Amino acid sequence: MHREVTISEIEAWVAKVQEQVVDPHYAQNYPRQGSKLEVMAGRRYARIVKNPMFDGEVTGVGCRVYCFIDKTTGNIHKPASWKAPLPAKRSGVRGNILAPNNTACVTEHGVAYLAR
Repeated sequence: MHREVTISEIEAWVAKVQEQVVDPHYAQNYPRQGSKLEVMAGRRYARIVKNPMFDGEVTGVGCRVYCFIDKTTGNIHKPASWKAPLPAKRSGVRGNILAPNNTACVTEHGVAYLAR
């Protein structure tokens, strides 16, 4: 059973993903480039946005949705568009931020595709 999550829990998860998944990829493959994940809180979902960086500065060009977090359950959703997540009934849920291995469902580019 899932519980509601706070914005601080979502921000902590985003910081963990930034440190463990996103930053190592760019440090190894693209030392002058990077991405900064940011939380944009909405009523039901928190939109996680990936902003491109160059030489340690956010460029402000080309940001995109990394994922959505359902604030009522903590579920991690694949984005369908800038405004909305892929619905759960269409297999949009990829994981939960309250789960023990909560970074396994994301890559440096966004939420992982489902294995077939």
